[in-house]
Amino acid sequence: MGEVHLLPGTTFSSIEKRGEYSSERKASLTLREFEQWLTLQIVDIYHQRIHRGIGTSPLAAWNTAIAGNAASILHPANAERFYIDFLPGETRLIRRDGIQLFNHLLHQFFNYVPTVTT
Repeated sequence: MGEVHLLPGTTFSSIEKRGEYSSERKASLTLREFEQWLTLQIVDIYHQRIHRGIGTSPLAAWNTAIAGNAASILHPANAERFYIDFLPGETRLIRRDGIQLFNHLLHQFFNYVPTVTT
C-alpha cells in the first residue's frame, strides 16, 4: 500500500523523507474522495494481487477457505457491543459544569432531571 505516498499531501514515511514538502498545502482530496480511493486500492488492487506471504491473492485465499469450509466465520455474540468496542473513547470526569471532551464542553444532558417513583 505504498501508493498512499503518491497522493498529493502525503506525509511520507518519515520526517527525513518529507523534507521541506508542505503536506498541508499540497493536500487536495476531500475525505470522501480519499475514502473512495482507499476502498478501490483495497478491493480492486490489494485483494487481487499475489501476496508473497500466502502465495496467492487474499481474495483467492478467502474463497478457497470458505469453499472448503476450512474456516468458519465467527460472528460476535452481541453485535452492538462489538461495534461499541471499536469506537474511539476517552476517560473523562463528570463535573458540575459538564464534561470536557475533544475541546468541547458537553453539558446539555445536565438539564435532565429523572423522576423518582416510589
